[in-house]
Amino acid sequence: MICRRTTSHQPLLSRAIMAAAMAAVLAGCAGCAGRADSGRWVRRALETNRLADRALAERDTATAVGLLRDLARDQAPAAVSARDGRLVRQDACFRLALLQLQQDRPDQALGWAEYGLELGRGQDLFTANLLVARGHANQALGHDKPAARDYHQALLINEDLMNQALGRPD
Repeated sequence: MICRRTTSHQPLLSRAIMAAAMAAVLAGCAGCAGRADSGRWVRRALETNRLADRALAERDTATAVGLLRDLARDQAPAAVSARDGRLVRQDACFRLALLQLQQDRPDQALGWAEYGLELGRGQDLFTANLLVARGHANQALGHDKPAARDYHQALLINEDLMNQALGRPD
């Protein structure tokens, strides 16, 4: 089963990275024709996450799930890069997968992790988070080999990210 101690910090880290990614979306869109649409979508995504956080603080998981589900399924406007749109939506999928795991619903967690991974993959924290969530769901469902593969893939991505952060060659 999922170890809550090891995953409790992931959403906070993910929140900070997502906020930075959204800020980059806004900054990178200066002068683009769709800036207003892009800015509205980014602000709505940030507000959705704030509302979901508030709902969770009030122990209203159903509201948080509904908000995050809508965000995960929301298409970004054309002015938002495909990568940035993917990251925002994948973060929502990761949060949904964690919530489902915490509610002992590994089948639903697996579905959200897979949905997020179907949006695309990269050598980034968002893909690694989804792989870890899928690994936890697979493990909870007794699918040990797929879980091990997911954890291994996530470790490889995290190792690559660490090497990049430390300026080490591949």
